[in-house]
Amino acid sequence: MKICNACGAQVAPEGHHCHACGATSFFYVCESCGTSFTSYRCPQCGAARDAHERICPNCGRHSFEMRCPDCQTSLRTVAPVRAQIPKETYAVHAD
Repeated sequence: MKICNACGAQVAPEGHHCHACGATSFFYVCESCGTSFTSYRCPQCGAARDAHERICPNCGRHSFEMRCPDCQTSLRTVAPVRAQIPKETYAVHAD
């Protein structure tokens, strides 16, 4: 999840500026463990910043990888558990 450093609003993964305040500085919150970070991978659990939880249709394992760690089934075509938040729902902070 991409978060604005200035106001804390969630930003679309492809966004280059915050729709709430216009800032261009961001950090990420890992969907796997909740750690805040600025690199490509979470320093706590190693999940990629754009990884989303998926459930293997073959064995039911929850994973943030593109291949199930238990049965090796590809998860590329499996929809994420949490849908992306549409751009229309971004928080706008009022005074």
